[in-house]
Amino acid sequence: VAYRDEGNSNYGVACVGTVSGTSISFGSEHTFRSTSVFSVSIGFDQSAGAAVVAYRNSSGGQCNVLTVSGTSVSSGSTVTFNSASSTTNNNVVYDSSAQKTVIVYSDAGVGTAIVGTVSGTSISFGSEVVFNSAVSQMGAVFDSYLNTVVIAYRNDDGSTNGQFTTGTVSGTSISFSGTKTTFSSFEPTDTRLSFDSSTNKVVAAYRKGDGDYDNYSAVLTPGGSVSNLTSENYIGMSRGFTSPAVNGTKTTFDSNAIKSELTGSVYDPDTGKIIICYVRGSDSNGLAVVGTVDGATLSFGTPVVFNAAATEHTAITYDTSNDKVVIVYKDAGNSNYGTSIVGTVSGTSISFGSEVVFNSRNTQWTQATFDTNAGKVVVSYQDTGGTSDGKANVGTVSGTSISFGSQATFASTNASYVAATYDANAQKHVMCYRDNSASSHGKAIVGTVSGTDITFGSAATFNSANTSDIHNTFESTNNKVIIAYKDGGDSDKANAVVGTVSGTSISFGSEAVINSASTQQPKPVYNSVQQKLIFEYELSGNGLYYRTATVSGTSIADVSDEVTLASGFNALVTNFVYNPTADSAVVAFMDGGDSNKGNAIAFTLDSRAELANGQAASIDIIGSVSDNQGGLTAGQQYFVQTDGTISTTAGSPSVLAGTAISATELVVKT
Repeated sequence: VAYRDEGNSNYGVACVGTVSGTSISFGSEHTFRSTSVFSVSIGFDQSAGAAVVAYRNSSGGQCNVLTVSGTSVSSGSTVTFNSASSTTNNNVVYDSSAQKTVIVYSDAGVGTAIVGTVSGTSISFGSEVVFNSAVSQMGAVFDSYLNTVVIAYRNDDGSTNGQFTTGTVSGTSISFSGTKTTFSSFEPTDTRLSFDSSTNKVVAAYRKGDGDYDNYSAVLTPGGSVSNLTSENYIGMSRGFTSPAVNGTKTTFDSNAIKSELTGSVYDPDTGKIIICYVRGSDSNGLAVVGTVDGATLSFGTPVVFNAAATEHTAITYDTSNDKVVIVYKDAGNSNYGTSIVGTVSGTSISFGSEVVFNSRNTQWTQATFDTNAGKVVVSYQDTGGTSDGKANVGTVSGTSISFGSQATFASTNASYVAATYDANAQKHVMCYRDNSASSHGKAIVGTVSGTDITFGSAATFNSANTSDIHNTFESTNNKVIIAYKDGGDSDKANAVVGTVSGTSISFGSEAVINSASTQQPKPVYNSVQQKLIFEYELSGNGLYYRTATVSGTSIADVSDEVTLASGFNALVTNFVYNPTADSAVVAFMDGGDSNKGNAIAFTLDSRAELANGQAASIDIIGSVSDNQGGLTAGQQYFVQTDGTISTTAGSPSVLAGTAISATELVVKT
């Protein structure tokens, strides 16, 4: 048994247990690491007859080989497998086929694995291999039936659902199948895996991380276990079970009038809640409220004041490293300084620490994003106390407070309508803005966080015309940045572009029209469950609407017909958020048709799901068009995989699924 001994300076300690009947006794404790350790995991290397313990300390991810003699244990020298001090979620797994020890861990949020070879009382390692760009809450086990390492984790690329993947050890390296299968539609926490050799199945046990922490289990079936797949047996693509789209009714989160001021909303993956920040009309105080989403149904807790003074330009993000909300705003009660505050969600309420100023000058167009790689908050804004430049600061959350590094300039020009998002694949921040010194064109720039500083590449133009109402998001399936805006050079239409980050640069595909009428505030979010973009927007004095779309290459494709959420009233200062736990999108707004109250609407899209055994299925057979796909490339052939998915790479055996004619359509077996 290996553990962190909190009664002994948090040192790493191990002891040997001897089982006798239904009891166990232990030998003396042995300190294997005389420093404070975290994330301790232990596994037994059968070929070496020794245990391997992995942990994190101030020097990074480290391990020791432990040798048992009778009821005592001794340790070899310390070996570093990852030098980052942010190594966590360690899992030690022994591959009995390759006779190697595999350590699976999170490297600053990036899912990583490394193969170790035990020799005597020491261990050496091959090269690190990444299996997913944003993970937490991991578990790992060796599947001795398929001879693969199975890893289950919370997917932190924005969807926070539970996924698993498999890796195969060869020599001193490990390669991954590329297939990532969802085992939980909601956020799993404390995931643990076990292999059942009697049924040759992997069992996952985990908690639901939505505040109630119910316990769940799932049987994982990795690819490779299907033996009856042949070209002759493949008859077509299942249409699955269909759930129709549902528009919820307006739900009030503040029965008092709210102010026509910039607002924000964010999804909390640790509780499954949403948090809305806004400004009250009577006194201009800044408030936040916690919302619970269940499909198209909403309920809210009691609003809480975070700034008891005149507040403007609010924005919000969620720090997944510290499980905290961070709100940024213009504090008109304190010389219009750029100010921030850390919030803690508990149930349906939120509490706050003390305010911290990040810009001691007049500040506008505040935005906040969270860098899952660096574990930092990035604040971007227009510094109107000087030349109205675009500025940014890196923030570090500690407890209920936040501190900031030095200010950096991303636009040495008059920059307004600032929008920001985080590209989890490239591990970069993308700031978009209107360059008022360059004919009000729309521009974007890529930022890189290092420590408490951020640096920027060169700005790129995404719209060479008058641009306003800029909003952006990250599309995690194709790893693209989506920018939506009101195009003054195109009759104020709602238009959008796809951006691709490469290094410190960003390039754009062709502009797509989302809504051809004069439109206000087109806001994109990405439905990661159904792999669709949702664009919500307002029509002046006439309510709220949305359309869906997909990404194909570097273009927006498959823009849907317009869907009415609510009409016949003036909706102002809207904010828009997607909740993957509920697979719902929520728009909050000042309701001009209801005494300017703070109201919100939740809605769901059409969805298709897997069928249970014995349930009747509708099949798109050979020659027909399967139109419930997603993320395809037109003209590309796709092949059936042994886990039931399709891929551009042929499996074994090679079975052609069909040819894509659009991002969502596949001509079956042709």
